[in-house]
Amino acid sequence: MLAFVLCLAVVTAPQDAPQDTTQSQVSATTFAAWRDHIAPRKDEERWLQIDWHDSVSAGVNAAAKQQRPMLLWLMNGHPLGCT
Repeated sequence: MLAFVLCLAVVTAPQDAPQDTTQSQVSATTFAAWRDHIAPRKDEERWLQIDWHDSVSAGVNAAAKQQRPMLLWLMNGHPLGCT
C-alpha cells in the first residue's frame, strides 16, 4: 500500500515545477548580518544578572536577608526533557 501511495505521488507531481538551482553564498557581509540577527541582544540577557541559587534554602535565606520576594523555579526531570 505504501509503495502504491509513493508511486502515485511521483506520478501526480507537477513536472513543470521550477527547479531552484541557485546556491546561497556566505560572504563576510551576509555572515555578519546573520550573526547579528541570531545573537541575543543585551535586553535578552538580563536573566544572567540575577543571583540564582541552586537550593531552595539558600534562596529563602538570601530573600529574607534582603527583605525581597523570592522567585521559586522548581523542575522535575532533565532540563532538556530527556526523561
